[in-house]
Amino acid sequence: MRGRTRVFRGGRQAVTLAVCGLAVAACGGAPGEAKGEKGVRDAVTAFARALVDDDPKAACDQLTDNAKRNAMATFHADTCEKAMERLAASLHDSTRKQAEDVPIAQVKIDGGNASVVFATKFIGEQDFDLKRVDGRWLLDDID
Repeated sequence: MRGRTRVFRGGRQAVTLAVCGLAVAACGGAPGEAKGEKGVRDAVTAFARALVDDDPKAACDQLTDNAKRNAMATFHADTCEKAMERLAASLHDSTRKQAEDVPIAQVKIDGGNASVVFATKFIGEQDFDLKRVDGRWLLDDID
């Protein structure tokens, strides 16, 4: 982890997350509860699915408090849910259709921190940081 504090730096990263997260299969339990790589993948998948399904509450449930604050600031929203609505509205139909074509290149876990790298043919490599909070992996930063 590189000590970043912002989670949403632009629509490009959010689109990448939505595309990439849908390519990961999630099974059983609350998203992000599983330890290790499975929990990290599940958290990313749940967030992406929530965006694509226009479920802002579920999307916010996958974010740390830090990520929520940054999303609200980025999207000039007074609630996380409103920020997620604006983020979801920025997703194009082509992004949703291409979801299965984007592989996860790498998952790294270091204690209670994790990073996920996606290699996309559309925008290249993107990385996302997660933190383990109260027994769940939550998205904390999207680069």
